[in-house]
Amino acid sequence: LILALTKQLVVHHNNFLHGKWQSEKIDELHGKKIGILGLGRIGLKVAKIAQVFGMETIGWSRTIDQKRADINKIKLVSKDHLLSDSDYLSVHLKLTEEHKILANSLEKHYSEWSETSDEIDEITKEYDDIINNI
Repeated sequence: LILALTKQLVVHHNNFLHGKWQSEKIDELHGKKIGILGLGRIGLKVAKIAQVFGMETIGWSRTIDQKRADINKIKLVSKDHLLSDSDYLSVHLKLTEEHKILANSLEKHYSEWSETSDEIDEITKEYDDIINNI
């Protein structure tokens, strides 16, 4: 989803279907900062993929120690720092009561991202349509 949003996949696909070619400026992931909430198995894999694209990785986890973070080239930060300093946010937490509260506060904090949420829904639908037509 991060690649699809950054590269405006849906916009460019729709433009292509209507005879237009790359009408929008394409952003790059290189040099951007991804914040990863939850550095378990999946969170660490997301960090590795982000690093391949040249992204700076910062993270928060209750279970990872500094040595493991250093091995994985992730800067450990507080939740507040992560939320305020990330260009992209990737959440990988077990659904506990504590994390439900965190998810609700994130939803309230990022309610202005409703346009991005709509774009994610559109990308998911568009991706399914593209795959089904291959």
